[in-house]
Amino acid sequence: MFLSALLGGLVAAVLFQPTAPRFFAAVVFVSVAWTHEIYFTHLEGFAYHGSAAAADLAIIAALRLLIEPSRVVLILARICLVSMVLNLVGWLMWHAYLPPEPYNAAMLCVFIWALLILTSRDEQDAMGGGLTVDWWRAIICINAYSRAQLLPSNGTRA
Repeated sequence: MFLSALLGGLVAAVLFQPTAPRFFAAVVFVSVAWTHEIYFTHLEGFAYHGSAAAADLAIIAALRLLIEPSRVVLILARICLVSMVLNLVGWLMWHAYLPPEPYNAAMLCVFIWALLILTSRDEQDAMGGGLTVDWWRAIICINAYSRAQLLPSNGTRA
């Protein structure tokens, strides 16, 4: 139940990403996490933990599509690597008939870490620092950096 509420918080965090790369990374991370939560929670053992690790690998593969990933995007990739290791540990715990509470607590910490990262701001990602709500520009990829790359100083297309 708490994990579903946390995933809802991640969905809300997607809307407040200040740059296009962060928005893309947030959408990929949250959509894959929700997809796994909806379609794979009924599975057990290797099917569940293997599909979760495969989902993390898919997120990392999608994040590699970004040409210039920001610090937040790289941290999301690290979160996915940590999740993959935790899923291996969770599968080993399942195989050894150990209780799942340590795995569940660790995964909850991973999702809290992701929520904190997606709601954090730094100077590069917030276009000058502070909390920004420029998600509408990030969606259509028209922020200060991309505009400067697309249009030279005379206003014509490059």
